[in-house]
Amino acid sequence: MLNIKRIIMKNIKILWLFLFISGFHLNAEDNTKSEIIFEDFEGNNYGQWKATGNAFNHGPYSTDTDKFYVGANPRWNVKNKGKQFLTSYVNIKKEGNNDNNLSDGNDGTGTLTSPSFKISKKYISFQVSGGNHPGRTYINLIVDNKIFKSATGRTNRMMTWRTWDVSNLINREAHIEIGDQMIDDDEFILGHINIDHIVFSDEPVMKNVDKWFIINKKYLIWPIKRQSMRMSPESRVYLNVEDGLETFMDVELSQNPDFWVFTDLSNYQGKELHLKGVLYKDQAKAFDDIILSDEYPGMENLYKEELRPQFHFTSKRGWLNDANGMQYYDGEWHMFYQHNPYNWFWWNVSWGHAVSKDLIHWEELPTAIPPGPEGVIFSGSGAVDIGNTAGFQNGNEETMVLVYTAVKDHSTSISKGPTQALSYSTDRGRNWTKYSNNPILPYQYPSNRDPKVFWYEPTKKWVMSLYNGRDDNYILYNSSNLKDWNETGSYSAAGSECPDMFQLPVNGDRSNKKWIIWTGNGNYRVGEFDGENFTPETESMYSYYGDSYAGQSFSNAPDGRRVNIGWIRDHRPGFESGHKNMPFNQQMSLPLEMTLRESEEGYRMYINPIEELKTLRGQKKSWENLSLGAGNNPLKRIKGDYFELVGDFDVSEAEEFGFNLRGKKVLYKVSANTLICNDEKVNVYPEKGRLKLHIFLDQTSIETIVNDGWMYVSSSQVFEKNNHNIDFFVEEGTVKINSLDIYKMNSIWD
Repeated sequence: MLNIKRIIMKNIKILWLFLFISGFHLNAEDNTKSEIIFEDFEGNNYGQWKATGNAFNHGPYSTDTDKFYVGANPRWNVKNKGKQFLTSYVNIKKEGNNDNNLSDGNDGTGTLTSPSFKISKKYISFQVSGGNHPGRTYINLIVDNKIFKSATGRTNRMMTWRTWDVSNLINREAHIEIGDQMIDDDEFILGHINIDHIVFSDEPVMKNVDKWFIINKKYLIWPIKRQSMRMSPESRVYLNVEDGLETFMDVELSQNPDFWVFTDLSNYQGKELHLKGVLYKDQAKAFDDIILSDEYPGMENLYKEELRPQFHFTSKRGWLNDANGMQYYDGEWHMFYQHNPYNWFWWNVSWGHAVSKDLIHWEELPTAIPPGPEGVIFSGSGAVDIGNTAGFQNGNEETMVLVYTAVKDHSTSISKGPTQALSYSTDRGRNWTKYSNNPILPYQYPSNRDPKVFWYEPTKKWVMSLYNGRDDNYILYNSSNLKDWNETGSYSAAGSECPDMFQLPVNGDRSNKKWIIWTGNGNYRVGEFDGENFTPETESMYSYYGDSYAGQSFSNAPDGRRVNIGWIRDHRPGFESGHKNMPFNQQMSLPLEMTLRESEEGYRMYINPIEELKTLRGQKKSWENLSLGAGNNPLKRIKGDYFELVGDFDVSEAEEFGFNLRGKKVLYKVSANTLICNDEKVNVYPEKGRLKLHIFLDQTSIETIVNDGWMYVSSSQVFEKNNHNIDFFVEEGTVKINSLDIYKMNSIWD
């Protein structure tokens, strides 16, 4: 006798298996749940969705196994929900794909249409990214063969949530069509669409939030979840202060924050503040926790955190990178820097601001230039408009100006392109005003950025050097008023981004000066400049190695000094090792004095720590005329985390020696003429058998100056937590210590 029950159950299992493999969701019509997943693209194929053309016939993209989509690498994380998503970015080179009709990248076209369904919930939500091309890259809701709702990307590879209110379409039959009709091989404009996690719900996935305050406290404080990726979440909050600040920020709000960040409102007391946005539902709950306060949680431990550098500048909260806008005015050194005040990774690109009277002790001021209608604020430079050429001066204080790159999104690779803009201050840099007729230089080239502006006295004009975004090429412009610019020439350098350009006296002779062009990686050339064109007299050279990047020098410095500060990059995967679990990330280098010397070998720029650093020296230990072989360690009783070491060594009979600093070696191999600092290997040559090493050890960095500034090497470090040993070692041969001084360093935050 047949077992009817067993046959029925077997057939049901087969049906379920078929539906699972096909990717079809039975719950599309299930109205008993408050949220229904209509499609998450986690199946092996599109199930009952129908594809036309070639944009979608490669199946869902897997972040685990597929590699062809450029947006799925760690730098430009798509931030989709789950392990797979839909993309119209096609690539003929995808493993196992033999369809020779496919075009590469953005060239595929076609549609993908869902099965029909009855609208049973008030809201349809989904994740979307890609190009901003309405009608050409799109997701549409179709009812009665008409488009009732439509969305496209935002010229960004990272997914953002969108919600459609379909409450007026309840019980209507509908289907979803995703399309790409964009044929363009320009990677910059993202001629494709990405979609994931289409859900039907009774409540919107994205919620409108809105708050008003009368500013009567110093800070607006935000509860933040530390980002797990380089890119920030899509949830954007707009902040407006009456007659003043107009900005926005992408925030990862949390009711269980990892740390708190703040907006400094010192300059807006008594004014009305308005916050608004459309946030993901979980973050919308935490929006209520944003409050005004004169303190923020964690403030009591500021500058005392476990991994806080003690004599390198770090921001109180958030991420920092490139040095920007460096200038000296009336007794104060002003340092600006790329800053994300609202989380731990690069994003929300603003200009942070700190000021110092001695280049050592820094006071962090409110954000100088926040994002605004012109976009986010990339790198640039600063100067004092001593002659009031721009006409901004109001009173006796001379005008400080900042010139920078503004971009509409967080990538220079966008269709409208970056522009150059200006802000100014007439009150010693305490308040900044964006020039009302920005941009001062409209879009020129894809990815052009990082204007360096300085005054050229012989022609009485301002000069701008601008990286053109490709081929290590820089464009020169001039202006009489900082507002109107004319192109005059160009030059090439073996490095990209963050140009600097300045004069240095040769061997200290102020009657004999040469011009230096400098790039973000420390490459430089020496030559002549006539106000319009640079003529190189040397090939590209380096005096600057390791993790420091995007260094800039201060303009208008007293006594003709040329002082440079760079960004010591912790560029381990995810930028997350050096300051892990801290409320801040990244650090600036020591202030370094730059000089130019000429010898029989030609010109060379020397880089030395500024004299002011000696004021941080504490307890001192010294050794002289000491010959050491293997196994001898005169420093075995030295313990600590923050030191300056100044050594002069006779290496004529040595083979290999160095320092072991909290488990990290600074090693010199004599026969190979090689200095090894962390993973950086550089050629270093003793002078008549002598080698001088000047080393600074801080909580997360080692900086080494060789032979009185002939070379500077920096390295970001993660030290062994319980290792505080400072050792000297000799591997082979005999080293004579002519002199060695070790100083415990005091904190700049005390």
